[in-house]
Formats: sequence, structure tokens, C-alpha cells
Amino acid sequence: MTRVSSIVSTFSFRQSCNAFLLACLLGLNCATNVLHAETVKMTFILSQPKQSLFWQEFASFMRAVAEDLDIQLDFVTSNNFSDNAVKRDGLRVINQADKPDFIISGYWSDTFHELFEAGLQQGIQFFIVNNTLSKEQKRIISSPRTKYPNWIGAMHPDELGGGRELARILVNAAQKLNQQFVGVSALTGHVDLSSGNTREAGLRYYVTNNPNLKLNSIISTTWMRGSGIKATQKILSDFPDTSIIWAISDGLSLDVIDVLKERQLKPGADVITGGFDWSKEALDSIKKSEMTATIGGHFMEGGWAMILAYDYYHGHDFSQELGTTIVSPMKAITAVNIDHYYEFLVNGDWNKIDFKQFSKTHNPNLKAYDFTVESVLTGSSN
Repeated sequence: MTRVSSIVSTFSFRQSCNAFLLACLLGLNCATNVLHAETVKMTFILSQPKQSLFWQEFASFMRAVAEDLDIQLDFVTSNNFSDNAVKRDGLRVINQADKPDFIISGYWSDTFHELFEAGLQQGIQFFIVNNTLSKEQKRIISSPRTKYPNWIGAMHPDELGGGRELARILVNAAQKLNQQFVGVSALTGHVDLSSGNTREAGLRYYVTNNPNLKLNSIISTTWMRGSGIKATQKILSDFPDTSIIWAISDGLSLDVIDVLKERQLKPGADVITGGFDWSKEALDSIKKSEMTATIGGHFMEGGWAMILAYDYYHGHDFSQELGTTIVSPMKAITAVNIDHYYEFLVNGDWNKIDFKQFSKTHNPNLKAYDFTVESVLTGSSN
């Protein structure tokens, strides 16, 4: 039975990890070919608001994977985004008496390389998810299995493609309303988050390469619901020709809709908006023809990383097929396909899916990993 807790728990650490670490240091393949009998132990470090609906769904998906693969999964959560807090939480996990086999985490801090170093000494391996690293971050830590052999893999969404795709969908919707020259504004997140910056780069790319578009304003906020209210009011006051407000999260797009309604404007007609995350509120809003699109699917990354780490532990090195840095697909949900996904995403039960079918350890007939939402949809019907 999988045990999940919201506090830092302790783990047992096998003596075999010493030999495993030695093999890594000698440049040998760190994946073993022995099917370990013990429960694999993983800790997910989250330095984001616990109330975030996105991260709640992210964790729920991980729990379902852990249950099926008999992974002992624990969470370390903190609302403190400082480098010192992230380093402190990570070192606490690394130095506890009973250690995890893997730490799965976003790259929350530029001190993370110190955690790699500390984990290397303790035989703990890392898988980084949901973060597009900046050039400076790549300079510091390089890439998986190079500077730090215990950093076995990284997975991040196609943020650039997602930002561009959201812009394309919103512009097409505006042009269908006979708005040939379109004024575009955007609500983005923290300027120091590379994932948000990459999404914004996708927006800028699309606008720059379309002469009928004008980028009016980009305002940085937090990603959370409520933080886009004043920014939207300012956009509408300063740029009354605004046709589109591109948002970096569903919460901000929903803020846009609230402000439009307060001003007696019609969302989806007077101003087009959309965001990221596939939140339930966003899906409901699309069904009401208020929000035009939500881009998502990346909440599954934690679960997919767990499967890859689990298979790696049991001798199936994913790098041979996928490489060590994996770009996960993002998909747009609009009025065109909302009915196909709605019940599955809103009322679906991840525990009804047997995630062993996605693991090469448990499914020897699996020739290639498929981490698309369609594969999960298919798996839920089996």
C-alpha cells in the first residue's frame, strides 16, 4: 500500500546504493538490471502555493501512479520561494536518516546544484520536472548525467509552442469576429521564472510574425487567481482597442472574464481570452463560451517522471529512447474538443487507471513510452 504524507518522512537506504553510486562515478550506466524487491521511495519537493489548483492536480496524478507501482511517495511543500528555504528543505530530505531513492522536483532555486552535490554523496538521484531552464541555469548545472551523474533526467512542457499556440487560437477567434487588425495584451507571471518567460516568448514570436497584430501591453503579475484584476482594468483603460488578453494561467484568464463582466463586456466576443492549466473553472468557462482556450496536460509530468525513474531503477534506462531531457506535449482545449475531454478531466478518477501499463518494468510488451493525454484516456477505458 502506498503511503503519502504532506510532511517530510524518513526512508530506509539500501547498502546496494553504495555500489550503484560507485558505478555512476566510474561513468558506468547507473541503471541496474536487477528487479529490486524493495519498495522504491520518492520525495517530491514543491516550492509553490499549496492552494494552487494546478499543483493539487499535479500531486493527485502522482499519488495514483505511486499507488499502482507501489512507490512510497512523500511530499515536502513550502510557500517560501527563497533560495535558502528550498536549499534547507532539500538538505533536510537528503540528510535524514532514512533517505529516498529519488527526489523529484521543479528547479525552484539557483542553489539546486548544491542539492545535486549533497545527494551525490548520499546515493540519491534527481529528476527535474515542469521547468524550462534558463541559459544561466544551464551554465551552472549543464544537462542531466553530465556534471552531476545523479541527475538522471529532466522533463518540461513545450512552453514556447504552448505560448504560440494559445496566441494563434485567440487571434483566429478574434478574426472570425471580423476583427482584422487585432490589439493584443498579455498577463504574465513572475519575470524570473523561465517557464513563464518561455511562454511569453511564444506569444511574442506569433505577434511579431503577423503584421495584422499589435502588442499593446504585457503586465507581470503572480500566476494566482485574483492577481490579474487590477492589471486587466489597466489594460482596458489604457488600450480600449484591446481584442485579446493572453494569460499565462487559467486563473488570470478567469480574472479577465470577471473584469469584462463588471464592465458590461461580453467575454468571447468583445474581448477574447485564454490561459494555461486545464483547470475545472477554465473548462466550465469554455463550455459557457467565455474563455476561448486553455493549454495544458503538463500536470501529468510528475507522474510520468515517477514512471521513468521507477523503470530506470529496475534497469530500463529511458535515455536510450527519449534522451535525458524530455519535452512533454501540451494540448489546447477549446469549444471544438471540450466535450471529448471534459468528463475525463473534471470527473475522472486517476485511480481507475492502471499505470503499470505505462511502465516497461511491468509491461514488457511496451515498445515506446506514450505520455500523451490520449494514452491516458485510452488507459482509463481499458
